[in-house]
Amino acid sequence: MYRPFSLGCAAFFILAHPRPTQASSPQRIPTPFAYTWNVGANRSLYVVGSHTDVGAWDPASAVQLYWTAGNVWTGAIGIQAGTTLEYKFIARTNSAARACDPANVEWMPGANLTNQIPPEPPAPYTGKTLYYHSGFTNASVIYRIGTNWLDAPLTTVGLGRNTNEFLYRVSGIGAAGEDFEFIPHGWYGGVEYFDHAPYGGYGSSNYFTSLDFCFLQDGNIYNYPPPPAASPSLIATTNVASSFGGIPGRNISIYLPRGYTQNTWKRYPVLYMHDGQNLYPPGGGFGYWDVGATANKEISQGRMRETIIVGIDNNANRFAEYCPPGDNVQGTPGIGDQYANFVIHNVRPTIDAHFRTLNNPANTIVMGSSLGGLISAYFGWETNTFGAVGVMSPSFWTAPNFVSRIDAGAKRNLRIYMDVGTDEGTSAWGPTWNVYALFQADGYVENADLRMVVGCGQQHNEAAWASRLP
Repeated sequence: MYRPFSLGCAAFFILAHPRPTQASSPQRIPTPFAYTWNVGANRSLYVVGSHTDVGAWDPASAVQLYWTAGNVWTGAIGIQAGTTLEYKFIARTNSAARACDPANVEWMPGANLTNQIPPEPPAPYTGKTLYYHSGFTNASVIYRIGTNWLDAPLTTVGLGRNTNEFLYRVSGIGAAGEDFEFIPHGWYGGVEYFDHAPYGGYGSSNYFTSLDFCFLQDGNIYNYPPPPAASPSLIATTNVASSFGGIPGRNISIYLPRGYTQNTWKRYPVLYMHDGQNLYPPGGGFGYWDVGATANKEISQGRMRETIIVGIDNNANRFAEYCPPGDNVQGTPGIGDQYANFVIHNVRPTIDAHFRTLNNPANTIVMGSSLGGLISAYFGWETNTFGAVGVMSPSFWTAPNFVSRIDAGAKRNLRIYMDVGTDEGTSAWGPTWNVYALFQADGYVENADLRMVVGCGQQHNEAAWASRLP
């Protein structure tokens, strides 16, 4: 079915259709780095280099290593397979005020160092494949490789969903494993139109995904043939009773992604989020994350899997519930183990019983901010239920005993996202980086199963977490 398209100008595009000679790889190879340098007090050593995985020569985006005895800084970083890497070690001041300053840098002397990252086996196909439902005639797709824009014709492979629509296809464009930025265009009623994405953020609202197989329909990207008219996302609410003393039952919200109604064959990963009152507008008095809008956008553009999101409300006992046992918040002892029992043994079975879930650890994620970030880290580290954690602006400063258990423990089968804003204060900044170093020492690899993000100029609030949520 035809939908409105915005007019655009393609005069600056280079129109060609080359075939890439070798597919790229999305795999990140754990690559060890070590360098001996006494960088002085309140400074740390970083790696920066020619690939975006080590900051693309931007000191503010470099990857921090961790200190060991003898002033040996070490750590492993995931680098894209097949990369010919040039890099250097740099020293930077640790303060939050200078974290995002590219001038905060002292370069190691001498020439650039090099490392050839081993390649992965080539993909069994070349480039990207795009299917497209459209009422256009003579349709093509403009796509980007590096700084060049190329144009490839789309081939009609069948009828669309009605007599006014076609199913188009093209294969072998772009590079497998790399980001794919594109804009379909064609003719309708004697006028040329450009089908821009319904959300901005890339070029002039271009589509932008890393998928190697894309099915574009009604402004949405899928990694499977979609139903003719996918149902919109929706949010349901219910109350879950508690079987654990001291942990009251509470309301939860359940976000169901697009197409959930029709795709009865499909099961979904589940993201559990704390502070459920702050996820959707109007929020709980401190603003809101706008989780539904962000999920809709990222899913629709093929940057996020279709996911069930469960928001778990907090209550007056938030300090105790969100604090690990053995620690306390302002004199309130932590009962995070009992709260974990409620989530794992009451909330999760309720979701699994009523919705089509993928409930193995790899597809079970937990996320929160502040104390919610702290308890998310606890859920991942101390239970075997969650395979990934979102640890946003965590309150590690309140939990020295839990941090000691991280220090003494061995690496878990866990993927960890961490972040912190530069304007959150010293109580958040230093402890977050200290725990990041502990994870590195345990063997976690940046860009592989560990990710650290800095929110430049961002404070400890819902607006900052909403901006980093994508």
